[in-house]
Amino acid sequence: MNLSFTIVGGGALGGFYGVKLAAAGQSVRFLLRSNYEQARREGLALQTADETIRINPAEVYSNAAQMPPCDVLCVCTKSVGNARLPEVLGPLLRPGAALLCMQNGLGVEEDLARILPDTPLIGGLCYLGAVSTSPVTVRHVGYGHLSLGAHGPSARAWLEPVAAAFRAAGLGVQIAPNLYEARWRKLVWNIPFNGLCARHGLDTTELMAHHAAEVEPLLLEVCAAARACGAPVEDDYAAKMLEITRGLPHYEPSLKVDFDLRRPPELHYLYERPLETARAAGHEMPRVRELYEELKARAAGF
Repeated sequence: MNLSFTIVGGGALGGFYGVKLAAAGQSVRFLLRSNYEQARREGLALQTADETIRINPAEVYSNAAQMPPCDVLCVCTKSVGNARLPEVLGPLLRPGAALLCMQNGLGVEEDLARILPDTPLIGGLCYLGAVSTSPVTVRHVGYGHLSLGAHGPSARAWLEPVAAAFRAAGLGVQIAPNLYEARWRKLVWNIPFNGLCARHGLDTTELMAHHAAEVEPLLLEVCAAARACGAPVEDDYAAKMLEITRGLPHYEPSLKVDFDLRRPPELHYLYERPLETARAAGHEMPRVRELYEELKARAAGF
């Protein structure tokens, strides 16, 4: 069963998954902003260690109202712009379509469900190392598998068809029985490595070489908070995250890139909401809070 996809957001995340789906024969349309004209002229490209995949012409749009209906709407934008999502998504959300939220952090689906109560909502956790090397080119650094979970009963029927489409594109996909737990498990990596790489202005390899002593305490602190919030993670999960990171040579997490470019960073769902949720469960994350307050103060002038 072929599905049609609309990718909202043309950065590294949307570019990687959109090009992979299109190259596998799925119907894929891209809603773009600043890179629309260049993508219309040159198409979109994905560079991997083995090949360059180019989609040219790519089906790109700059106006959501002009786009045909789709089966799955993939939100690949930064969560700092989520206040505008109802306006952006309004013309695209037609009866029968599902929304796949591929953003980072905790509480994203809950907030989207409040503003889009009638839309089947899937959470997509992307374990991907990729960077944009030009407005129309993405370079794959490592990994790329996904974990998909349903936010509410109406999305459950969508999980296997959507997973099958990504698997047909050569991507590993796991169905998460508990989306809330899956979100916490990803935060175990995201909170320490995004924040510390942004703090020190280093990629993951440089961070591990020069500031490794800061990493593990944060990993363990987030693991403990996850357990306190009802999301059990195994005792060796922090060690697994360290091993995974060693397989991402010289990777720059998105938060580090945002700070380098002085763009508004994704702090709310990555830090503020997990801290609030942990506190409500009677658990504090002092190291995470210190890191969050530091990053928030630095970002105030962006």
